[in-house]
Amino acid sequence: MALDRTNDSITCVPSLRVGQAQNDHDLTGCTVLLSPQGAVAAMVVLGSAPGTRQTDSLRPGHLVSRVHGLCLTGGSGFGLRACDGVTKVLVEQGVGLTIGEVTVPIVPGAVIFDLRVGAPVWPDAEMGEIATRQALGERGRQPVTQGCVGAGTGATVGKLFGPGQSCKSGLGTAGAVRDDGLAVGALAVVNAFGDVRDPQSNRLLAGLRRTPESNELADTSDLLRRGDAPNLVLGAKPEATTLAVVATNAHLDSVHAAKIASMAAGALHACLSPAATHVDGDIVFCLGIGNVEVDMHQVAVLARDRLEEAIVSAVLQAQSAGGLPAARDLTPTSPLSASH
Repeated sequence: MALDRTNDSITCVPSLRVGQAQNDHDLTGCTVLLSPQGAVAAMVVLGSAPGTRQTDSLRPGHLVSRVHGLCLTGGSGFGLRACDGVTKVLVEQGVGLTIGEVTVPIVPGAVIFDLRVGAPVWPDAEMGEIATRQALGERGRQPVTQGCVGAGTGATVGKLFGPGQSCKSGLGTAGAVRDDGLAVGALAVVNAFGDVRDPQSNRLLAGLRRTPESNELADTSDLLRRGDAPNLVLGAKPEATTLAVVATNAHLDSVHAAKIASMAAGALHACLSPAATHVDGDIVFCLGIGNVEVDMHQVAVLARDRLEEAIVSAVLQAQSAGGLPAARDLTPTSPLSASH
């Protein structure tokens, strides 16, 4: 079946809305994904340093079977305050789990660490409120803006030797609708410890630079392979995380959503070198918002494809900021060898 890429964004999934807000001066922000009618949701944690809120609701078998949104935010643990702004607006709109006379929006949140890029400030409830109102408005239905926006505003990649030799990254998205109406989209906030490469060409796109002044890339995995790197276990600093969301209008239960998240997570290993490290907090979320009946494995394969595209787009759409170059500023590299 053919794929319609007219809305090459996670908002190709009907009823999913996305809003973003950021502080461009201090380089931090948040991204809110909403499903006011509720979405079946799950997540898989790959890294060792996640920062989250209310993610217990995503466990298969949890009493609460649906979420009403996700809040992805900069600011590390401080940035989880943005979730308060999301829930405030949703309560005003009557969106949430109704328990007697109380409405409780279920909005899991997850963070990236961006406190060493720009000023050490973080998203607050007001910023979460701004992003949520944007998501609920007409802008929330449109293709998602990419690059140094929302939760990707302060994102960087390539942190083996600290932020001074990293590259600017950001937020990317991709989506497609199949002829039979199945829609699958992905969104990624790429703030990885490792480098980013294009899985199609095997070419490094952004990441660790040879020196703080250089626009030439080193190869993080190769340095680790050869032993030319610091001992990360002894000096671990949890300053990296890639947050990914895949969404679909397929009819899913929580077990299917968890398996799709797990299979789509292969995109991180295809694009990030290395991925899921001891100092990353990598997470993949899956949202099921719809009733299209289809085998979950079809969704999972499409989700991985879209997530690979979103990760690559996150660095290609980013612009230099905070004194760091982006992929567009770098000296092109040759494709990596397929064997090491």
